[in-house]
Formats: sequence, structure tokens, C-alpha cells
Amino acid sequence: MGYRVTNTLTTTNSNTYADTDAWIADHGPCGTQNSTHITFGSLTRIDESSVRRVMEYADEAAHTAHKAAKSGATDFEFTVSGAVKETF
Repeated sequence: MGYRVTNTLTTTNSNTYADTDAWIADHGPCGTQNSTHITFGSLTRIDESSVRRVMEYADEAAHTAHKAAKSGATDFEFTVSGAVKETF
């Protein structure tokens, strides 16, 4: 059964973003292109300082493995909030 995690990323620097490409240029793809762990990932602009991130996994264990493999978490210039986790 698939597992989806949706959350909001909000920049903590003073930059603003006209579109998702500008966000990615500043912060990178934020895990959405990690084909080792995810089956689908996307970023969608919410406003000039936030994007919605959706990542889908084969199962919850793949999500757990992705979280365990994450490095440099203290270097990010954004906060993560509003996580919604669901099976599908």
C-alpha cells in the first residue's frame, strides 16, 4: 500500500519566490527527486515564501528509510509544517 506525505515548507531567509523554479534554485528539490526512496515527488508554490511538498512512497517503511538517510538537516533555510501522512 502506498504512503503519501504532504507538508508546507516556508523559507526562513528573507528571499521571496515568484514560482517553484525560484524556490528550487534557492533551496534545491527538497527530497522530491530522490528516486532511491520515493515513487513521486512535487513542489507547488503556495505564496511568495512557501511551497507545498508531496512525496509518495511504496510503503511507510520506504518513508522511514528516507528520513533515516536525510543528511544536513540543520543546514536548511526553511521550516517544515502541517504534515499530513496517509496511505493510499
